[in-house]
Amino acid sequence: MEMGTRHRKIRKLRGSRSHGWGQVKGHRSHPGGRGNAGLMKYKWSWTIKYDPDHFTKPSLNPPTRKIVKNGLM
Repeated sequence: MEMGTRHRKIRKLRGSRSHGWGQVKGHRSHPGGRGNAGLMKYKWSWTIKYDPDHFTKPSLNPPTRKIVKNGLM
């Protein structure tokens, strides 16, 4: 059985500015975790957009050929 919307605590805290966390600046340090926390979970859309190769292994590519004036080396 769920609580009715009008009985929730958030309704009582409307307009109270800090919602029970003290001063206005309270309860805000590291809201998303520290460092790379959550890159596989709740920050996944950020990972896909800005760091898509974060979880890939480094591939072993053959060295590129150097081009010399007379032809290929």
